[in-house]
Amino acid sequence: MQKSKNDMYSVESFVQHISISMSDATVTEYGNNLKYFLKFLDKHPKKITKNILMRFVYEMMSKKLSASMVLLRITSIKKYYKYLIYFNLFNRVKFIDIFENLELPKITQQKQKIYMASDVKNIVEKLEKFNNSFESSQTIIFILIASTTGARRREIAGVKVTDIDFESNHIYFYKTKSKLPRVIKISEYVSAKIKEYLTVRENHVKEKTDMLFLSNKGYESNVDRLY
Repeated sequence: MQKSKNDMYSVESFVQHISISMSDATVTEYGNNLKYFLKFLDKHPKKITKNILMRFVYEMMSKKLSASMVLLRITSIKKYYKYLIYFNLFNRVKFIDIFENLELPKITQQKQKIYMASDVKNIVEKLEKFNNSFESSQTIIFILIASTTGARRREIAGVKVTDIDFESNHIYFYKTKSKLPRVIKISEYVSAKIKEYLTVRENHVKEKTDMLFLSNKGYESNVDRLY
């Protein structure tokens, strides 16, 4: 049955649309974030304004939400309105006006990031020079993510390809110790290296899986056995 125009604005329709290309955890998180925002909006989604969105950000900050959670919710909302634009249900110019130059809290940089400029790059260059195996490629990506985000081993091992936003250069961690999702900024360098790795991964994968890291034989890896 074809959906009506009003149905297309629903959270359910949005969730169904993004489930094609995003992991189940990400889809659930985006859906919950959108529900939270639409309850705050309390009017038709087309009635959104920059002032309303700013008030939403201020409300989240007043509730002492982490910068990563605020960013995650705004990313979810942006994804929803991009979905509406795709189906000609929202004006592209208005979208740019609302979301461009939006004041958002800054994510605190992890202390581990100070190693990226020299030590980690040197390690990466040596690994690339002396070993170009798939296992080495995975090791490089793991080192880059660990050293620049401060994420734990199990958090990194649980990352899916769809948990990486290359448009804004962020990684979403859902399998965290606190059970709360975290989003952490990565550099252009790390983002580019992950893209290079994904090309190698595509030629190595033996079964359909969205996990970023694979076993040496190309199958979905057991988190406990990864590094």
